[in-house]
Amino acid sequence: SKAKEMHAAEVETIEAELRSSKKAHLEEVEALKDKLDTLQGDLNSREGTIDSLQSQIKSLQDEHTVAITKREKEGSRMRELFASQKDELKAELSKAKEMHAAEVETIEAELRSSKKAHLEEVEALKDKLDTLQGDLNSREGTIDSLQSQIKSLQDEHTVAITKREKEGSRMRELFASQKDELKAELSKAKEMH
Repeated sequence: SKAKEMHAAEVETIEAELRSSKKAHLEEVEALKDKLDTLQGDLNSREGTIDSLQSQIKSLQDEHTVAITKREKEGSRMRELFASQKDELKAELSKAKEMHAAEVETIEAELRSSKKAHLEEVEALKDKLDTLQGDLNSREGTIDSLQSQIKSLQDEHTVAITKREKEGSRMRELFASQKDELKAELSKAKEMH
């Protein structure tokens, strides 16, 4: 009876350890899954930012093209106007040409400055884009690592459970064997009395 109680207590202890181990593994896996969800959210946010920057770059390039086309059309119209009035307005044309040359020079200087500013802004945005792409790749690497950890924990959990079950089975067999031996000894003792 005492051996039986000891056996029951040991089995109960093993089962409690198994439950505790299983709960701890499950909690750790859940925590890692939560981290993965958070990282996925960060990744999605990064992708949104990248899309926004790409749109901004395209918009800047479009604005730049429109500005150049506008300046070229203005210059073309002015040249046509001066050519059509050449015979009638020779004196004014000379003055206008000087003004036009100065204006064209200013426009070209502004255009160069504008083009340079646009190119610098586009380069800066491309640099930011490269940085964000690096961050994105880093996040993907982190996610792969966490997924590997989760698989490793699940594998360890499975091995631990299998080991506990085998130990429990061996102990039950041992207790059963000892119980049979005790019964035999008890029976023999009764016969001797």
